[in-house]
Amino acid sequence: ANRLFNPRTNEAPSESPKTIRERKVMMFEARDLIANFSAIAGVPEKFALNCTPNEWSPATGDRDYDRAIADYFHAWCKKADVTGRHSFRQLIGMALQMRPVDGDCGFALRKTADGLRLQLVPADLIGNPAEISNFDKYIDGIVVDDFGKPVAYRVFQRDRNGSYSNPEDVPARAFCHYFDPFRADQYRGVTEFHAVINTARMLKGILDAEQVGVRFASQQAALVFNERGSASPRQAFSPFADRFQGSAKGRR
Repeated sequence: ANRLFNPRTNEAPSESPKTIRERKVMMFEARDLIANFSAIAGVPEKFALNCTPNEWSPATGDRDYDRAIADYFHAWCKKADVTGRHSFRQLIGMALQMRPVDGDCGFALRKTADGLRLQLVPADLIGNPAEISNFDKYIDGIVVDDFGKPVAYRVFQRDRNGSYSNPEDVPARAFCHYFDPFRADQYRGVTEFHAVINTARMLKGILDAEQVGVRFASQQAALVFNERGSASPRQAFSPFADRFQGSAKGRR
């Protein structure tokens, strides 16, 4: 064995207090990276643009029935958002942008006087990022049963000052959790940028330093003096500079 290499012999579970905290830190770091590093700021938008469906049409074989379903669905899409601000396509597009950066998000199905509506829930409102829970049946915003099956998702409200309040346990049957797990014991998603956060931060620092260096260099002026300490002729940088320099030396 290589004495300079210390191999890992164990790993914390996917939902241990340590990994939960690290996931939250990486989520906020990824948000900061997207907001401040222009080289990758457009990645989530491009991902969503290429993955968001443009159209859906029923294909039951009955034209009249297909037309009735399509008319109802398209009318519902225009008012799918429970806040009345976004269409169904816009909600899907935002979810596709949020999931790679935050790790996950969710849709809560809401019954209103106008019918069924969707509430897009960002990752930091599924559970409270500031809370610490060691209960085996509550995993970072997800309530599970004895078999580990999610039975409810705890959705919080947040005011403009960042305070969390009014937790609500939305039944799992009324909640669509959008995440991409890579371990069997994983319940929350991890940002897709987790492997490049440190490298991207270092790269941004290098680029910022290079920009400062170039800006500093562009503000400098070169002054050329001859052997007697006086300024060289104006033609110092012309193709005939040596001729003028030679004439000046000859006169001395």
